[in-house]
Amino acid sequence: MPASSGKKVECMSREAVFNEAEQILAEFPDFWAVDENIYHLYGVLQKTGVKQYTIEIYFPTDFPASAPQIRISKEVADLLGHKIELKTLSNWKRGSSKVVDILKELKMLVDKMLEMDETDLKSPRKEGPPSKAYADFSTPEPFEFQATGTKPVIARKAPRPSESIEIKEVQEPNDEIKVFIPEDKKWSEEGLQQHQAPSDDAYWSGKSPEAGAETGSLTGDAEKDARLKEELDKIMVEYSMDYTTIADVNVYLSISVESTFIIHVCYLNYPNRPTITLPDSLKSLIPNPNSQLKTLKEWDPSNPPAIVDIIRELEGKLWSLNEIEGKLKRIFGEFEAIYLPNSKTAVKATILTFGFQEFHVTIDLKDYPKRPTVTYSQNLSALIKTSPDQLKVMQNWDNSEEKEPVAIIREINWLIDKESRMSFEIDLLKTSLKDVKWDPLARTVIVKMKGSMKTQETSFDFKSILPDNYPLSPPKIELVTELDDDDLQGKMTTALKGLLSNWNPNASYLIDAFNALSKAIFEVSVISCIICHKIPCPQCGNMLDSPEPNVETCKAECPYCNRMYHKHCWDQTIASFGKCGFCLRPPPQNMMP
Repeated sequence: MPASSGKKVECMSREAVFNEAEQILAEFPDFWAVDENIYHLYGVLQKTGVKQYTIEIYFPTDFPASAPQIRISKEVADLLGHKIELKTLSNWKRGSSKVVDILKELKMLVDKMLEMDETDLKSPRKEGPPSKAYADFSTPEPFEFQATGTKPVIARKAPRPSESIEIKEVQEPNDEIKVFIPEDKKWSEEGLQQHQAPSDDAYWSGKSPEAGAETGSLTGDAEKDARLKEELDKIMVEYSMDYTTIADVNVYLSISVESTFIIHVCYLNYPNRPTITLPDSLKSLIPNPNSQLKTLKEWDPSNPPAIVDIIRELEGKLWSLNEIEGKLKRIFGEFEAIYLPNSKTAVKATILTFGFQEFHVTIDLKDYPKRPTVTYSQNLSALIKTSPDQLKVMQNWDNSEEKEPVAIIREINWLIDKESRMSFEIDLLKTSLKDVKWDPLARTVIVKMKGSMKTQETSFDFKSILPDNYPLSPPKIELVTELDDDDLQGKMTTALKGLLSNWNPNASYLIDAFNALSKAIFEVSVISCIICHKIPCPQCGNMLDSPEPNVETCKAECPYCNRMYHKHCWDQTIASFGKCGFCLRPPPQNMMP
C-alpha cells in the first residue's frame, strides 16, 4: 500500500494554543474555531444594538515564541483607525504574555470610543435571518482564503472547541478586513494566505505547502481516500482535533476544566482496527485500549464501526475520572497524599502516628465503582494483621452507596494507631521503668517500680490489664505487692482515681498512670523525659524533677497531654516539628521556644 512520502507539517505548540483558546472562550464566549482549525479563531469582541465588532486571530507556526496575528473588521477599523498600537502585542513575551490580554486591551479601546452606557452595550442585536455561514460553522466568505492553484481550500464543518459554550448566530460581516500589527511584525497578505491556507494536497497527505508536493492521494486509491475523509469528517463534527493526514489525527477530550487529554488515532488501514495511543496519565486507567474498549475488542473489519464510535466510548470512560477525582480530593483533604506517577486514579497516602512513625498506603480507583486496589507499605504490613480485603469498608464496598475511599484510609489509620500505640507505650515504659513485661495475648503489663522511701530503696509490682477496646476505655491497674500501709494505699488510690476518671483516649497513656503512682509513693518521680528518656537534661545537666524546692530543674509539660519534657528537649521538639511529639498538638504561644 502506498504511503505518504511527504513529511509532516511542522506544528506549533498545540497545548499552548489549546490553553489560549480555552482562556479566550472563558472571557469572550462569542468566538469560534474557523473550520475546526484551532489555530484560526473568529469572534465578536463587542456588540451594540446595531453593530458587531469582530476580529480574527491567527497563531503563527512558532507560537508562543511569536505573537499571534490579529485582524480586525471594518467596524473596528472605522472606530479605532487602521493603525492600532497595542502594548500587549508590541511587548509580547513567551511564557508571560497571554492572547486573551490582547483582546481585553482591544475591547477596552473599543468600549472607550463607543462612550455608551451599560444598558446600550448589553442591548440585544436586531432579529434578522440566520447567518448561512455560521449556521453551519463554516468560514464566512470574507475570511475564506484561496490557496494558489485552481483548487479551493476545503471547508469543513465542525462545532466550536467547547461544546459547553452556547452557539450564537453572528451576522456575516461584508466589509473589507483590515490588518494591523507593529511594523516589525507585519505579515504580507500573500504570506498570511500561504501560512493559513495549505494546499489541498497538504490536507490529504500532510505535506507542507513549502515542500512543493504534487497533488496526489494518501493511499493511491481514490475510493479508500474518500472513505478515510468521511471518517475524519465524522470526528470533526463532534470533537476538537487536529491532524497530519486524513487518517492520522489528535483528538482533544475535555473531561473537566482541569483535565484535557490528547488522544492520537491512526486509521490508515481502515477498515482494519485502528491504533489508539493514550497519554501516560491515562495508561493506569486504560492500559490496553484494544481489550478494554468494547468497540476495539469486538472490531470486525467486514462491518467496522465508525472511528468516532471509539472516541465516544473512550470519552464515556473518561467521564468517570470526574467522580474519581472528587473521591480522591477527600483523601487529600484529610491526609498527606500524592498521585502516583503518570496516574489519575492512584494515590499514596502517608499516615503519621505516635513517635512520628510514618506508614504508607496506596489506593487505586482504576476499576471504580468496583472495589479499589489497596496496597500496604512493608512496615504497615508488619504492624497490622488485617489484610486490605479484611477491612470493614472493603467488605461492605459493594453494598455501600457512598463508596468513599477516604473511609478506607480512616480505618487503616485507626488500626495503625491501635497497634502502634501499644508498641509505642510498651517501649516508653521499658525505657523509663526498665523492668516491664508485656503479654499481648493476655493483654497485661507487669511493672516493677523502684524508688526511695524514707531513705530506703524499695520496689512495688503492679499489674495493668488492658480492655479489648483500649485506649477507648482506661486500663485497670492493681498492686501485686502486699502492702500493710493504709496511708500509702490511700495515696496510690487517690493518684490513680484522678487520672483514670478523666481518661482521654487521645491524650492519656499508661506512662501517665505509673508516673502518678511514682509521685504518690516515692520522693522523686522515676519517670524520664519522653524525648531523650533520661532524668538529667543532656544539654544543661539539670534534673527533670527534684524533691528539693530550691534545686534548679529543667522541666516542661505539654498542657494538653501532660507529657514531661526537659525544657531543652521541649524547645527542640517544637522548633523542629511545631507540635508535641505525642499528642501532635501545637503549644500555646507562651510555650513557644
